[in-house]
Amino acid sequence: MEREGELPIILIGSSWGAWLSYLFAARHPSMVKKLILVASGPFEEKYVSILKETRMNRLNEDEKNEMQELLKELNELKIQNRSVLFAKIGTLFTKTDSYKPINYTCDTIEFQPEVYSKIWEEAKNLRASGTLLELGKNINCPVVAIHGDHDPPSLSWGKRSFISYSK
Repeated sequence: MEREGELPIILIGSSWGAWLSYLFAARHPSMVKKLILVASGPFEEKYVSILKETRMNRLNEDEKNEMQELLKELNELKIQNRSVLFAKIGTLFTKTDSYKPINYTCDTIEFQPEVYSKIWEEAKNLRASGTLLELGKNINCPVVAIHGDHDPPSLSWGKRSFISYSK
């Protein structure tokens, strides 16, 4: 960012990217002049079950069964081709998390389940311990959170369509 951007930057992240942007702004506050979070995942553990329930309620019975089977398989260490499982789960999450998704084919996405497993474990621990929210105290720039009514109710600040705050 120092090489390619004009610091401080406006940082925008969606879903997992919202968390990454948040973490970056917390660790490098002087490099970010505005933070925009779009449909981020839950920042507190208590919202995870609501997120899961909302997602499952948006699937038909066959899809629910498929999702449960895929998640079970994903946790089995002996599964060889986890990237295929990730792709199938991603397709179902697109259905549950998107109001009117744009259909497109992107052949450049490479699923890296090994990387995900390592990083996600650390991220879950940040949320569960409260450290994720605590890190937000280091963010000095204005923050805009965009969370639509269809997005699963997963944000710490409740079910509002749009929130903006700054210190």
